[in-house]
Amino acid sequence: MYAKVFTSMWDGSLYGQLEASAVLMACVTLCNAQGILDMTPQAISGRTGWPLEFVEKGLEQLQKPDDRSRTPDEDGRRMVLLDEHRDWGWLIVNYEKYRTLSDPDTIKQQNKIRAKNYRDRKNTRHAPSRSVTLGNGQSRQAEAEAEEGKREGLTPPLAKVGKPKATKRAPPDFTPDLSVTLAKLPDLDFDQELAKFRDWEFKTPRSDWNATWRNWIRNCAERGQYAKRAEAKIAWR
Repeated sequence: MYAKVFTSMWDGSLYGQLEASAVLMACVTLCNAQGILDMTPQAISGRTGWPLEFVEKGLEQLQKPDDRSRTPDEDGRRMVLLDEHRDWGWLIVNYEKYRTLSDPDTIKQQNKIRAKNYRDRKNTRHAPSRSVTLGNGQSRQAEAEAEEGKREGLTPPLAKVGKPKATKRAPPDFTPDLSVTLAKLPDLDFDQELAKFRDWEFKTPRSDWNATWRNWIRNCAERGQYAKRAEAKIAWR
């Protein structure tokens, strides 16, 4: 795996905490795509080459509440245990933030390019803009502009986003909230259960897949039937 690292990591409330900032930087690259780091401190030490005491101190700092943290989730903790019955294996609270983070200059430049492309497309139209009313009350012109806005990556009102089409299978890229799921079923094998959910064909079409996933997990908890995470096997060096 990989992660973007910005100087802001050292400018916030982790300033001056060498072990915490270094271990966090390592953890966001060692975890899986959902931000789960199912490793012991000894395994992290072996992978990074850092002394075990250094790794343990960093992990201890990252699990402490921090009321000065930029993100108040989990009382500012950067990492939380996956299972309260063992002292290793963590969820990185803000993992999605680290994966999707972009620097402000890049975002600003991308938005300028998208807006310019959208204006250029509108200006090159030869036919006058007319609204043709359809039976469902929408217009062909509005649909064309909405589709064009989607291609350029623009958000409303430039891209008019309608209600998602209902389907019997979850979208292939659907990913539910990991922290909420593990709070309900801490021993859940998230990847395996999500794959089963995506392959499942429901009897009736659905459009709110987050709500469908919550019902799925609720039924799993009630029946006790779901993919459970196996204990990680550590390869000692």
